Amino acid sequence: MRGMRSLKKVALAAAGVMLVGSSAKATLTISLVPVVISSAAKTADPALNNARSFDVDVTQSGGEFWNVGDMQINLVNSGSITGSFYTPTGHSNAKPAAPATANLAYDTNFSTPQFDIQSNHTNGDAPQIDVVGSGDYPNGPGSGTAVISGTTLNVGWADHEGGLGTTNTTGGATSTYQVARLTILGNTGAYIKGYFAGTSGNTMQIFSTKNATGAFAAQIPAGATYLPLFGDGDLDGAVGGSDVTNAGNQFGSGTPGVINPALTGDVDGDGVVGGNDVTQIGNNFGNQMPSFPGPAQVALGALVPEPSSVLLIGLGASLLGSRRRK
Repeated sequence: MRGMRSLKKVALAAAGVMLVGSSAKATLTISLVPVVISSAAKTADPALNNARSFDVDVTQSGGEFWNVGDMQINLVNSGSITGSFYTPTGHSNAKPAAPATANLAYDTNFSTPQFDIQSNHTNGDAPQIDVVGSGDYPNGPGSGTAVISGTTLNVGWADHEGGLGTTNTTGGATSTYQVARLTILGNTGAYIKGYFAGTSGNTMQIFSTKNATGAFAAQIPAGATYLPLFGDGDLDGAVGGSDVTNAGNQFGSGTPGVINPALTGDVDGDGVVGGNDVTQIGNNFGNQMPSFPGPAQVALGALVPEPSSVLLIGLGASLLGSRRRK
């Protein structure tokens, strides 16, 4: 543990980040936000028809700076439940500033608080994101290779100099920003597991938003967030009668291209509760998430209080390289 703390200090020093004392614990909270897939993207790649896309957003409290993230996902692939992550031709683990084609805007990839599309220093540094390898929580150790393939996602990523930003995420006030986009083909779902860390005391914070309801939410432990099955609009872990009722009661409601979280019948994420929602609920009726931890996963272990050595080594190397270029 002492070696890991020393390595963290090396990485933070390379980043020019200071550990800051605080009278109140700053927080980084995850949210999973549905994203409307544009008609242009579906035209560019018909595989996106009936795909679903989600942004992983972080809300920071005042005084915090997002610095590093770790995420592990195994999509359910059993019986009538199948699917995969969308990684099209032209895929990049890091979000591009300007996607070359409309469909690449929905590639499964990772970003940082605006630093992936603009410099956060006046001297013109390169974009600040590093996808440095696989994660270390809850299953570790991490490695130097990120995995985004088929039904598996295992990624550790970070910001070169997360505490030195000049954007609206400088820590002066509460703000929300995107750090990943997950696009799912098929009707599958998953438990998203991982943590974020910031530079205010550098405290690791496991995912605390369950994104689920009722008894299903109660069985999901801290450290996991539900990525819903196709058709499970009310987030109770199953496609059932309540989803049919919601779609019926809300039929015709909504605005095309605008997500309304109150419209739980809009399971295809196009902004309107309509015929395709009814079709998808019918096609997937009876599908149910396995109890946590789900297939090919293990129970959450004790939270590792620092990032893995592999993650920090990769980050430290990139930071030192960045500093040499200045």
